[in-house]
This record gives sequence, structure tokens and C-alpha cells, in this order.
Amino acid sequence: FQDISSETVDSTLARAEKKLEAWKSKGFKERTIQLNHIINDVLEEKDQLSTFITLEMGKFLAYV
Repeated sequence: FQDISSETVDSTLARAEKKLEAWKSKGFKERTIQLNHIINDVLEEKDQLSTFITLEMGKFLAYV
């Protein structure tokens, strides 16, 4: 892994906190819609994702 500065860590955490607050302010219906989009994206890419995960774990593609 590449080393990063404490400033980079701090700014990344600050952005994450802002995103979390924005997420909390959304209503249930809007969050549900966004999560369904994520689910659909994952399902569309499941073959590629399973290959990537298998390789990352050091296993053979025959197990995919």
C-alpha cells in the first residue's frame, strides 16, 4: 500500500462525514431507490466481481 499523509486522511474522513450526514438527511424512499440501484449494478457485474474476488483470494478460476 502507498503511504498517505495525515492531511489526506483527515480530508478523506471529513468528506466521508459530510456524505454520511447527507445520507442521513435523505428519506427512506430515496435511500431505498439508491440502494436498489446499487443492488442492480452488483447483479449486472456479478460474473466479473466473482472472478475478481476469487483471484484476490488466491484461488483458481475453476472455482468461480
